[in-house]
Amino acid sequence: MEEDKLKDLFEKFDPELSSPALFMEKLEEKMQAVEFVRQHYAALQRKNRRALCFAALAGFLAGAFLTALCLPVDGQTPLVPLPVPAFVLSAAVAESQLAACVLVAAASGLVAWGVYSVALTAIRCRPQYVRLPQR
Repeated sequence: MEEDKLKDLFEKFDPELSSPALFMEKLEEKMQAVEFVRQHYAALQRKNRRALCFAALAGFLAGAFLTALCLPVDGQTPLVPLPVPAFVLSAAVAESQLAACVLVAAASGLVAWGVYSVALTAIRCRPQYVRLPQR
């Protein structure tokens, strides 16, 4: 009984199909939209990679420069002594190489972060956009 009702329902079902040209037009429109998003994403990835390269280079150069400044010149005193007041840290910590390394690493990280932020805003994203059809 229920099977007969279902058979009748499906036998009467005759959906109208759109023309193949209209289907292809809509499909082409959607494919162009997908291509637009793909190209934009690829351009953003290139932009992020360039900014990361600039930041890594700046961080490395800053770290090398600051390390060279903190290294002892004559074996006794560094070229630039650590600018940490004795009352803040004990004399042993203020003269230690560990404190110098931590400060150099922090300064290098801040330089790299700053260069990355500036590079992200300075590098223009230039994808080769596909023009979407006007509706």
